[in-house]
Amino acid sequence: MRLRNWLLTGTSIGLLAVAPLPANAQSADLQSAIAAYQQAQSSGDSAAIEAARADLTEWCIVAGYANIEECIASAGGAPAAAPVPDNSAAEEEAARAAEEARAAEEARAAEEARAAEEARAAEEARAAEEARAAEEARAAEEARAAEEARAAEEARAA
Repeated sequence: MRLRNWLLTGTSIGLLAVAPLPANAQSADLQSAIAAYQQAQSSGDSAAIEAARADLTEWCIVAGYANIEECIASAGGAPAAAPVPDNSAAEEEAARAAEEARAAEEARAAEEARAAEEARAAEEARAAEEARAAEEARAAEEARAAEEARAAEEARAA
């Protein structure tokens, strides 16, 4: 090998040796914080996600990363994607809630119908009472008029 090749090879190896490379070996605490964050994301619990995110943010700052995504990416993977939640429980809950809402709406409608029927019956009873009172007043007026007519007839006869 010629001297020039030796110099170029030596210089290149020397530069690679002292060049700052991203460290793949991270602290165990940072690795566990990343794992906890990804596990919290997969669980879907917002309180657990916030707690894990706060812990991960601390460890990422200590490790010198600008943001969580950079920190997770350096751990050997892309940032954890939003988990695909198992919607069967949520769908069942939504169906149960919809059924309860429908039952409550039917009960409310039945209550309104019952109240309307009671109001109609009360109005009919009031109207019947008024008609009976008017009939009695008319009958009393006729009786009074008949009594006055008989009294006037007797006064003329006497």
